[in-house]
Amino acid sequence: MNLAVSHAGLFVLQGVFKVNTFSWARIRKLSFKRKKFLIKLHPEGYDAVEFSFESRNECKSFWKQCIEHHAFFRCQTAKSGCKSSKSSKNA
Repeated sequence: MNLAVSHAGLFVLQGVFKVNTFSWARIRKLSFKRKKFLIKLHPEGYDAVEFSFESRNECKSFWKQCIEHHAFFRCQTAKSGCKSSKSSKNA
């Protein structure tokens, strides 16, 4: 079984077939501990899915990619820069 990150979310692949898709909108939390990668989903019973990796470094690397994609594709509005307030102070 393989995992893939895309703009749409996380894909679970078995061979060349897509078995499951976790869209970014459904994902509540992404975490890892040692070789375990955990996906917690929004309230459909608060499901959690766990995957095992060969090594901790592979797991952490995949987690970092997921966090970056999740942060980017879940962003609904662009953050505006500092708003300058015009205040007139007479000295």
